[in-house]
Amino acid sequence: MNKNIIALAVAAGFAAPMAANAAPTLYGQLQMEFTDQEVCVAGTCASANVVDDKKRGRLGIKGSEDLGNGLSAIYKFEWQVDTGAADIDDGDREAFVGLKGDWGTFQAGALKSPYKYTGGVKYDPFVATYLEARSRGGMSGKVTDLGGNAKGTFGHHGFMTDTISYSNKFDKVSFWIATSLDEAGGAKGADGDLSASIKYSGKSFEVFVATASDDLVGGTVADDYSATKFGGQWKSGAHKLSAQLENTEYGFGGGGSGEADVLFVGYQFKMGKNVFAASYGNTDWDAVPIETDYLALGIIHKYSKKTRIFGGMSTSETDIAGVALEDNTLSVGMRVDF
Repeated sequence: MNKNIIALAVAAGFAAPMAANAAPTLYGQLQMEFTDQEVCVAGTCASANVVDDKKRGRLGIKGSEDLGNGLSAIYKFEWQVDTGAADIDDGDREAFVGLKGDWGTFQAGALKSPYKYTGGVKYDPFVATYLEARSRGGMSGKVTDLGGNAKGTFGHHGFMTDTISYSNKFDKVSFWIATSLDEAGGAKGADGDLSASIKYSGKSFEVFVATASDDLVGGTVADDYSATKFGGQWKSGAHKLSAQLENTEYGFGGGGSGEADVLFVGYQFKMGKNVFAASYGNTDWDAVPIETDYLALGIIHKYSKKTRIFGGMSTSETDIAGVALEDNTLSVGMRVDF
């Protein structure tokens, strides 16, 4: 089935003749990464070599049609790709139809979360590698619903399904809101969830605030979740400094609640085709309690806008009620966009 889907996508991308404004664009990203990872629990360590098993790549088709009077129809579908295994999933990323005009952009389908893509993963130079901050103490990660499904509305993983969104920009202020209308419930946001952000962009800086909430009730895992974060980015010459602070709150079906503060600070220095990057994060979770410190150092060499190699190290140290966990990673990789 996957081969048929890809064949159709390729055919659509090169089919002719077609109206110029309706022809779809085929695009993608292939990535290979080789990682030496050491995990220690209470002083007992185990090492493993890991090769690109996170489906970092992607393949998609997108396009638009001019409807006249400044209005366009837009669409997109994107698959996950595991380059090392030559494997592709039936979606699990973005898929939407929408309208775009002077009044803003409307989308419906499986969508990006304003919480995830305002600041968030846009600030992490190591995102979609083993050095990334999310889920390792530098940025909030997945939150699960009662069935163990990862809810992409929250944290910095995944996408919102069965969702509508509206976004617009008024001079230097950008506004973005997305909500899942299907209150029957399901994975990745399909139960009345809400995510929104507002951002102000200046010449050399930006600041933002973003929020997410989930109204699912009952159960034993996190069933009532809300998150708020604020942050910004400053650029000057070869320097770029990014920071954000998250506050997350959640309840449990069996009673009780929890709260976590998550700090991320990143610095990048550009020298020619090289970007030297450092990231720090801290997560302070009051439920157990748990505290995690995250640090990553690395370099990204960009041969062109579409081809890069990268490498670096990261460490994530966690204290869970006096029990020490440590995750140390050395990683190198290559990425090609098309």
